[in-house]
Amino acid sequence: MKLALGWLLVACLAGCASTGGSSSADVQVQVSDEARFDTYQTYSWLTRPEGAKAEGAQFIVDAIDAQLQQRGWRKAENADIAVRVQVATADRQTIEPVYNAAGGGYGWMAGMGSMTTRAVAYREGTMVVDLFDTASKRGVWRATVSGALPSSQAHTKELVDGVIRDMFAKLPAGS
Repeated sequence: MKLALGWLLVACLAGCASTGGSSSADVQVQVSDEARFDTYQTYSWLTRPEGAKAEGAQFIVDAIDAQLQQRGWRKAENADIAVRVQVATADRQTIEPVYNAAGGGYGWMAGMGSMTTRAVAYREGTMVVDLFDTASKRGVWRATVSGALPSSQAHTKELVDGVIRDMFAKLPAGS
């Protein structure tokens, strides 16, 4: 079960991004007023991404490492910032209309066709990335993204990179 959730994490991220590596998902960000982003220079991982299979977790770690290092931050044991990632997935169901355009019937109903519905099952995922100030031990930044998971895992790494890139594009200036 835990292994299945790990791949769903990756699928969640893939589902939130387009094939061009840029996310079409709605990234929500919260920033603490106490954050001192102009002073942060180092980071460490508080934990590996929770709820992720090893390969999926590595995609996330690599993507976040790349984003933070692009901003001039470096990985260190006694860091200014601690990173934590959590992922959750759930089975969902929606009802979709199915139209039959074939004509038939008599009078005013002739040629109208018919409509029925079908239940469609899908997976939905949410990823939360937290940054904690290690001196104050308080959260200073949180990014959240949710979306339907794709049925295919093709281009997963590229898509994970796109979602993480869009999340970290909202990291405040000075970081």
